[in-house]
Amino acid sequence: MTEPRALPTLTAPDRIALGRCSACGACDAQLHPDDAWDRGLAGPPSRWARVLAEHPERWPELATSIAHLPDARARAMEDRCHAHVPFTRLRLDAHTHRVRPGPKKRRRNDPG
Repeated sequence: MTEPRALPTLTAPDRIALGRCSACGACDAQLHPDDAWDRGLAGPPSRWARVLAEHPERWPELATSIAHLPDARARAMEDRCHAHVPFTRLRLDAHTHRVRPGPKKRRRNDPG
């Protein structure tokens, strides 16, 4: 089991782009209702990006939202974003370094 990273691995221009996000909602329109996005955690993707820009220490809990997003959807969100938030790189980082559950314990065949 790998340990989650404290912060995403972003380049300086990516961090600047994340800080420029104005929560305009262009990326929200690319999210499909069937996508596994946790809206209760930080709201829609535009609000999620603002929360991540303002509070990067929340990355371990916010990473679970973007880790389950389809790659094509993350690319579409990044293409529509006016601030060029690196959704694909954030998704890859969250998907690569996520905490995986351990193996299931096997039940013993105990007859008595």
